Amino acid sequence: METPLKPNRRLRILVVDDEADIRNLIKLYLKDWADTDLAQDGKTALEKFALYMKTSVKFDLVLLDVMMPDMNGRLVLEKIRALETARGIERADGVKIIMLTALDDTANVLQTFKHGCDSYMVKPFDDEDLFREIKELGLA
Repeated sequence: METPLKPNRRLRILVVDDEADIRNLIKLYLKDWADTDLAQDGKTALEKFALYMKTSVKFDLVLLDVMMPDMNGRLVLEKIRALETARGIERADGVKIIMLTALDDTANVLQTFKHGCDSYMVKPFDDEDLFREIKELGLA
């Protein structure tokens, strides 16, 4: 599979999904031009995000599943934005976040945008869909 994306540098992307098959498929999609970290739940995602915030290497993008056990993606989204705010990071300078979900009703879409996501993708999606969204966010 050849990617149409041409980022200026190798991107750092956090993929958060409770389904291992989805995490691994997305990692395969991104392998040629991005370094991916994987998290199977919201707690692990927040730990990784907070750890990277303390380094000079930041995430460029978070791909975040909405429906996960224990801590859903909307709560993780809120907490990521709160971590950025606490560090004085303006919303426009924050990490780009694409929500991934099977939920495509208007209420769910609006809620995630209200809490700070940058894009919303309905599962199932393929590599072309993902590349198009990443391009639209200006990352490639």
